[in-house]
Amino acid sequence: MTRSAKLISRLAVGLATLAIVVGFVFSHYFQREPIKFQTSGFALNANFLDPYALTTGYQQRTLALPSLLKSSATVRGKAVFQPVTVARRGVDFLEIYAKTKEQKYLDEATGLMAQLVEHSSLDGSQSRWLTYTFDFKLHNDSQNVIHAPWYSAMAQGLALSFSTRLYQATHDDKYLKDADGFYNSLAYIWRVLDLRSQSLFVSYVDVRDYLWLEEYAGDVTPMQVINGHNFAIFGLADYWKVTKSARAGQMIDGAATTIDHYFSAFRNPGGVSWYGLRIQNTPRALSKHYHVIVTEQLKILASITGDPRFTQESNLLKRDFYQVGI
Repeated sequence: MTRSAKLISRLAVGLATLAIVVGFVFSHYFQREPIKFQTSGFALNANFLDPYALTTGYQQRTLALPSLLKSSATVRGKAVFQPVTVARRGVDFLEIYAKTKEQKYLDEATGLMAQLVEHSSLDGSQSRWLTYTFDFKLHNDSQNVIHAPWYSAMAQGLALSFSTRLYQATHDDKYLKDADGFYNSLAYIWRVLDLRSQSLFVSYVDVRDYLWLEEYAGDVTPMQVINGHNFAIFGLADYWKVTKSARAGQMIDGAATTIDHYFSAFRNPGGVSWYGLRIQNTPRALSKHYHVIVTEQLKILASITGDPRFTQESNLLKRDFYQVGI
């Protein structure tokens, strides 16, 4: 990344930090009572299936990937920082370290966490936010662009999994403190009607009081992306497993309840499921890749919640997948 690009990136992060501080001051004085959401009373299981367990082939592909020291993505020909890519790579290196016990993989993970912290901002409520500093066309639609700065529950959730697991691997309290910050950002919940005047959010309740963890949180109407929502749940589950936070457990219950409630809305019987709930009028919102991901995620939700409904829903998506003739 060139020096000018670095300066632009740092300026964008600085402006985002200012917005965070202003938003916190406003919300600190005008915040309503804690927002409630729909739950199912799931009996959470601390020994849930690992959503990031590596196969041999995936591990080999991970090790063959280029370093993320300089940038983590390219958008319109420019190197940018992509929090999801960095956090997921960090989780993968921790998985490899757990298998091999080779220090170099733990070192890779700690280096990636340092990058996440460097590219994040801590607000007055001790919430740590990962800021996207580039505009992004949703479904490559020029009429549906989210503008920088924006935020992502998927990024916050993956960073929460990464920091919590890094704490477990090292027993270094600084990583648990990082995890607290990423968790706090997810736990800061708004009502959907408040989002019209609020750019800093990743969690909200809809008009039916269902809790959403939004992958594309910014100046567009929430997409309600299913796989991103689930990745955020997995971050909460990793954090709850270590801290036994009652509020984190309640959020897992609420976010999983949302998936169960809206299953029929994102399922496309006999075909590929919808990427999210807001856009369901274009083939670009039907992805075989994400259909498979969500199918597997539902198995993890069954393991976390102990509820067989998620297994049944996963089986329905699997049946739909094969009916498509894939």
